[in-house]
Amino acid sequence: RGEWWRKDAVKSARPAVPGGTRVSWRRRGQAPVLGLVLTVLQGCQADPGYGGRSSAEWAGQLQDAPAREREEAARALGAVLSLNPRLTAPTTALIAALSDTVDAVRIAAAQALAQPGVRVKAVTGGALGAMLADSSHAAVRIQAVRALGVLASNAVDTVARRALVRAILPLHRDPDATVRATVAATLTEALTETLARTQAPGARLEIDAVLEGLARDTMHAPRAAALAGLALAMAARVVPAFTQAARDSSPAVRALAAGALGRVTNDAAVGNAAMASLLALVTDRAPAVRLAAVQALGTRTASYAPAVDAALRVASRDTNVLVQQEARHALTRFHARGGTDPVALEPTRAERCAQLPPRTRGC
Repeated sequence: RGEWWRKDAVKSARPAVPGGTRVSWRRRGQAPVLGLVLTVLQGCQADPGYGGRSSAEWAGQLQDAPAREREEAARALGAVLSLNPRLTAPTTALIAALSDTVDAVRIAAAQALAQPGVRVKAVTGGALGAMLADSSHAAVRIQAVRALGVLASNAVDTVARRALVRAILPLHRDPDATVRATVAATLTEALTETLARTQAPGARLEIDAVLEGLARDTMHAPRAAALAGLALAMAARVVPAFTQAARDSSPAVRALAAGALGRVTNDAAVGNAAMASLLALVTDRAPAVRLAAVQALGTRTASYAPAVDAALRVASRDTNVLVQQEARHALTRFHARGGTDPVALEPTRAERCAQLPPRTRGC
């Protein structure tokens, strides 16, 4: 009987609702969790605004305002998406602006959409596809290619990603060299990683076929960008493209070829041709090419020991100091398994730059 007051205290502490029913402690614990979920969902669509104006105001200006103000609105909505890329209203307004009659507005809208995290659905057959077909303005086509590349990287659905990629591929035959170089750079920088993530061999072969074609372009900018993409996943069938690039007229292209040829395996079918091209680059007329060739030779295995040893000793007497240092360092590592070299160990350029302040000239 002495405990009767405890039971009454517990009963009075339980919350009651109208009608006399009582709420269980378990159900009361779910209320804060539900509120937290609703808050998170609302935050995904929270409008940060820009310049003291909401996204709705900027979207209205994007629809009916002079051209200069429409361009300003497109850039403002891009700033909004940089803060919250999952907002659907600004994305929808910018997609509509891709069909604007003024090139500057279309370019600004494409730039606003080409941001990490922004996701769109099936725009290739619409406004961006029309921008790709704009034969009068290369700048419009360039920005459309860049936007498609970023949107393909952001896409979650594999089918949508491949559709965005395929929309870019035909422009590797564009009459403008800058557009072709942009296609190669976009496929290299944005889409190669995306396709590797999807593990779609067919799509990868489509990309490689386009890059191989651009590697034979008449202008050096598309060639260099395409070779950089092919070098990311060095395969035996693309080695001829790099052996040809080793004789290119552009030093930048030859340096790219040297770095890629250094990663070719020692397979007899392709390794001998790759090594012959790489050894020839050691005496190239451009110091940057010789440096790239020496760095590539420093990574070779013992199966090419005689040829590599002779080439590196020639490079150790090069007129360029950086080439000399890289060659001496490579020789020391090359003979580390038993041989000796009279020259002391020299650090590589990467090792030297790691010990210097950021943005040091030459690093």
